[in-house]
Amino acid sequence: MLAGRLRELLDAGLITHDRLPPGPATYTLTTDGRALLPALERIRSWSQRRRST
Repeated sequence: MLAGRLRELLDAGLITHDRLPPGPATYTLTTDGRALLPALERIRSWSQRRRST
């Protein structure tokens, strides 16, 4: 399930994938991915307000 979600994000251009031998894979937000952070923060805030009521 996680691998599928990461593939979707890669395909959408929201993250990049690097493998640094011999270590694990690393994923980094692209410029487009970082551009979504304000919207995601608003969704997170909305969700927290709904849980506390």
